[in-house]
Amino acid sequence: NNIKKWCDENGMLINAGNITATFIGRRRLPTTLVNEKRVPMDERLRLTYGGEVIEYTSAPKFLGVVIDETLSFDPHVQWEVSQFKQRMQCVQSLAGTRWGCESSLLRSLYLSYVQGCTDYAIGAWGTACNRNCKDQLDTCTNTAASVISGITANTLNEVRGQAAGLRPASDRIVYA
Repeated sequence: NNIKKWCDENGMLINAGNITATFIGRRRLPTTLVNEKRVPMDERLRLTYGGEVIEYTSAPKFLGVVIDETLSFDPHVQWEVSQFKQRMQCVQSLAGTRWGCESSLLRSLYLSYVQGCTDYAIGAWGTACNRNCKDQLDTCTNTAASVISGITANTLNEVRGQAAGLRPASDRIVYA
């Protein structure tokens, strides 16, 4: 209850129903259900606020970034890939081989609507990503490059990226 005491002393009001806890470490924490809330099995690790048990979550979303227990950001990248697929449908619907928007317009739409979403806070989580996550992001970029440039998917990724004017995700992470 030190948190409640500090909040009371400093005039901070907290909605106890909106608080979640995450334990960050090398291994996953075993959990159980108590009063319909997921909490650590080890009672010493259970947190309370004003007598109410704080729910434990393994991957909370904080300021738009999914933070997991091991800080690998795998769940965040999975979420980013799903967002990419949804948003890329809009770009694909405007692209066509015999009709459709010019590649410059498709590129602008991609950069603002798709990549603007998927690269949100990449400077914070991008450097912690493993090679598999970076490869998934690069695959998304390569897919977009094919749509924007109209070049087939069996062409080298570098060629498609250059034709569409897109940098690979690994480069965007380094320069974020």
